[in-house]
Amino acid sequence: MSFMKKILLWSLMALTACAPTTSANFRSSTLEQEPSVKVEVGLNPTMPNLKTFVVIPLSEFSEDAGAKGITAQHLAFQARNYMELLGYRFIEKKDEADLKLFVDSSNNYSETYIPASQYTVPIYVPSTTARYNSNTNGYFNYNGGYSGWGTYSGTTSGSVNVPGYYTSQTYSREGYSKGLFYPAVSVIVYDAKTQKEQVIASGVGTSQNSDVRVSAQNLMYRIFAQMPPANFPDNPTKSGQIGFFVVPWTSDGNTYYPIITDVTKDLPAEKAGLRFGDFILTIDGQSTANRPDVEIGVLLAGEAGQEKILVINRGTEVKTVKIMMIARK
Repeated sequence: MSFMKKILLWSLMALTACAPTTSANFRSSTLEQEPSVKVEVGLNPTMPNLKTFVVIPLSEFSEDAGAKGITAQHLAFQARNYMELLGYRFIEKKDEADLKLFVDSSNNYSETYIPASQYTVPIYVPSTTARYNSNTNGYFNYNGGYSGWGTYSGTTSGSVNVPGYYTSQTYSREGYSKGLFYPAVSVIVYDAKTQKEQVIASGVGTSQNSDVRVSAQNLMYRIFAQMPPANFPDNPTKSGQIGFFVVPWTSDGNTYYPIITDVTKDLPAEKAGLRFGDFILTIDGQSTANRPDVEIGVLLAGEAGQEKILVINRGTEVKTVKIMMIARK
C-alpha cells in the first residue's frame, strides 16, 4: 500500500470513528446509520500509472443530473481533494487530463409516521414509615341498648412501617412523523485516452441534514478510500515535517477548512497540543478557506528548522500555535 493511500485511509478512519462523538464540528455531517457504498475497479486498471485528472459534474452533460449549480461545484471540489490525497494532480484543461471523473449526487427525503403507543414499566416504591392518627367516639351500651352512662370520645396516634413493593406505571406516547434525507453520490473514472472505465462507484446514506454538500462528504471519503492510489504521488515534499494529516471539510455547506484527522505521536504537532478535529484557519498568515488539498500541502511544506504559525479553531476557541518543523526520517 502506497504512503498516500495510508494517509487517506488513516484520515478516513479517524473521521468515521470519531466524528459523531469527538467534535461538534462534525455533527452536521453525521449519518444516521452505516451507509451503503459500492466501488467497482476495472480489471488491470491503468489509473495508478496515470498522473493528471479533471473532475466534471454530470450536470454539464445531462439535465437529469441531481447535483446542479453550487452543489455540483462542491461535489467536484470534494472529489478533487480526495484524488489529490491519493497522489493524482488536478489540471484545468479537460482535453489534456489523463483521467476524467464524472460526479453526481441526489438528496431524497422520506417521512415515516410512527403511530401512537403505550408502554408499561415496573416501578419500585421503597419502604417508608407512616404516621397515623385516629378519632374514636360512640356511646356505652348494655346488650345492644343505650346504657345511660352517656357517650365517649378520644384520639389515638402512632407509626407503622410500610415495606417496599413493586407496582407499574403506564405511559402514553403520541404518534409522530420522522423524516430523513437520503444523500446519494455516484463517481465514474475514465482513462481519457482509451475511454476505458477505471472505477464505477456509488454510495447512499441517511441524514437529518438537508444540505447534501455536507452529508455527501461521508460518502465521498468512503468511496475514494477504496480507489487505486497513484503509483507516483504528486505532492509537495520538503525536508521538514510537522506530524499531522488534514482533509478539507465543511460543516456549514459553504466554507471548507482543512481539519486535522490524525496526529502522529511524539512529533511537533502533538507536542504543540494540536488534536483531531482542529480546523486550521490560517497558515503563516495565509487563509486556508476553500483551498484544495494540494494548496494546503504547499502552505504546510517547509524545511527542517522552519517555524510554522497556525491559527486554529477548536469548538468556540480560536488560538495561535507556533510549530518548529523537524527533519524527516
